[in-house]
Amino acid sequence: MEMGPPPWCSGTDGNLYGTTTSGGANYVGTLFRVTPSSGAYEVVFNFSSTSGGEYPSNLTVGSNGTFYGQSSAPAGKFLFNYTPATGVMTTAPLNFPTLSAGSGLALGPNGNFYGFYFIYGVNGVSLFEVEPNGSNLTIFPFYNTIDGGGSPDGLLLASDGNFWVANFNGSSEYGNIISLSPTDGSLLQTISPFGTTSSVGGWPSQLIQAKDGTLWGSTYIYGDATKGHFALGTVFSLNEGLPPR
Repeated sequence: MEMGPPPWCSGTDGNLYGTTTSGGANYVGTLFRVTPSSGAYEVVFNFSSTSGGEYPSNLTVGSNGTFYGQSSAPAGKFLFNYTPATGVMTTAPLNFPTLSAGSGLALGPNGNFYGFYFIYGVNGVSLFEVEPNGSNLTIFPFYNTIDGGGSPDGLLLASDGNFWVANFNGSSEYGNIISLSPTDGSLLQTISPFGTTSSVGGWPSQLIQAKDGTLWGSTYIYGDATKGHFALGTVFSLNEGLPPR
């Protein structure tokens, strides 16, 4: 199955890597390594306002095995990359004019990275695209300006070549599933099976895709439950006829 950025990534050295959004030597996050054979845990990088930025997002693995993510700084946002083989951390500023970027990145079909952005105090949400070295930042127009744009959770590049997203509250109180074009960030499809009386419940979280093309996810609340019990979400599948992986 495929999904957006997980809590950790597998390195080419066979170890697992992840980030924390707080703690560490500077109290603003770390990048850590876990050795599966022994369970040993080690902080390999401490983020700071002057090195790597602060409050890092989850990691995304680039085509070259380097780890990428977003971090914050007093002057704005950074795109950082960390090479496990050398332990080298580098950063590039993401020059968002009056924008605040959402957390996490996804590798697009063209080898560039994509993420969400929001404008403080303005209803709306959409995608941005940036090259791995931080250059050629492209800001796409809002695909949603209703109710603040919703709360997108994860960015999955599916087998149809488009991004699929679980929108936590979306254009309704209980969320929807949307697909977005990596070409221009436009909204392609909206699916809204969620609600208080829906068998799948409401408030969907990050999607994954099985090898047969089916999308899978989970909800946080409601859904079918046995008599006398209250459901706190479900695991659901969604078959939109996407090609197998």
